[in-house]
Amino acid sequence: MDRLLDYGIIDAHSHLFSPGVIDSVERLREPLDALHLDFGQVRQRLTPQSLRASATAGGVEACLVLFTADRERIPEDNRRALELHGDGSALFALGTAHPALSDLEGELRSLALAGTRGLKFSSFSQAIDFNSSEAFAMLEMAESVWQAAGMRPTVVLDTFVRADKVFGTDLRFLTRPATLARLAARFPEINFIGAHMGGLAADFHELTRDLQPAVNLYLDTSNAAHTLTAEQFTSLLRSHGASRILFGTDWPWFGHTDEIPKILRLLDQAGFGEDEVRRVMRGNAGELLIAAGKLSGNERGWPSSGFGSPGCNYGPLSPTGEDVKR
Repeated sequence: MDRLLDYGIIDAHSHLFSPGVIDSVERLREPLDALHLDFGQVRQRLTPQSLRASATAGGVEACLVLFTADRERIPEDNRRALELHGDGSALFALGTAHPALSDLEGELRSLALAGTRGLKFSSFSQAIDFNSSEAFAMLEMAESVWQAAGMRPTVVLDTFVRADKVFGTDLRFLTRPATLARLAARFPEINFIGAHMGGLAADFHELTRDLQPAVNLYLDTSNAAHTLTAEQFTSLLRSHGASRILFGTDWPWFGHTDEIPKILRLLDQAGFGEDEVRRVMRGNAGELLIAAGKLSGNERGWPSSGFGSPGCNYGPLSPTGEDVKR
């Protein structure tokens, strides 16, 4: 089938990594093989300009850039997030935090008052135990701060469940599917997004057993189509529903012109109609992540394409995966 997208896509999961980060990951290339990361092109994908070019080629309107800093670099990376958020481009960002951060409330307030929609955490690299009273207190504070700014906060959580084996991470610092479920139940006024369909490299039985759909629980597609089978991926799509799924690439590990047809094909296999596809590829991210006034245009405040492309025709979306963008 042909899939004509006459609207700009929103990529809800991208990164701008330094060469040093790529060096560190490449040293662990063998234990990360199961993630099928695209090491071949990653060093050409480290700048905002390269991200914008890839997005334009894929008919992408806007990209959420996710920074994750260790405790000492959080203020620095939050300043980067605020600069990106306010620069008028179609790149935007969330901030981050840590329970032990000095002046945590001040840091959260500066993010909320600037119009950012929430926070992103990588618990395994930031050493945050999201089953701890300290983490609960941080999230309670974030909820209060964003509500005072007139917004419902969104929290994105990385979910690499094998970080203990690859990086030697303490098991307390893994965000597993059950952790996501407990947080969504404990904080009903926070929208949670489980990256990588809720559990990168998780056992599929664990995903379906421990992570049931919830009103304030969302999943993004980043990387997961490379670690789950098509049957597993489409099962999660149907279970959680189009209103709770966001498209994401995990750039720079995957490019837009390859990832978009792959996800469109899986949405089609899940039986999603045009309205449901639009929610996944654009609508949900716009409602959760883009602050009012960040972009201006013809639908919910968004232009037809923030990068100057009105959308793309992806087709044919073949069941063999030999997709052609035209």
